[in-house]
Amino acid sequence: MLSEILESLKQSLGFIATAKSADKSQVDQALRTISNALDETYFYYRDINNGYLRNKDKENLLVKYWSAAAIAIRHFDSELAEKCDLKSEYWVNPDNYD
Repeated sequence: MLSEILESLKQSLGFIATAKSADKSQVDQALRTISNALDETYFYYRDINNGYLRNKDKENLLVKYWSAAAIAIRHFDSELAEKCDLKSEYWVNPDNYD
């Protein structure tokens, strides 16, 4: 799922960055929220791969990060927003997914 999100982000990054929106802070916010979600997810996976146990508090934060990314990115790419929303749903209960 992360690879799909990254691929979608690469495809729409040019459009997002050059959006003719009157409010460039909206563009910055969208990029910031998806960047935060990706960073925190990578940090969490890094910790798990280094032997740390799963942490429900961190997983709950990942739900919030991915939800925020979905909301912010919807103005520019509805498909990417949907993928971010699915990632948020994943972190609600990762045991329900492969």
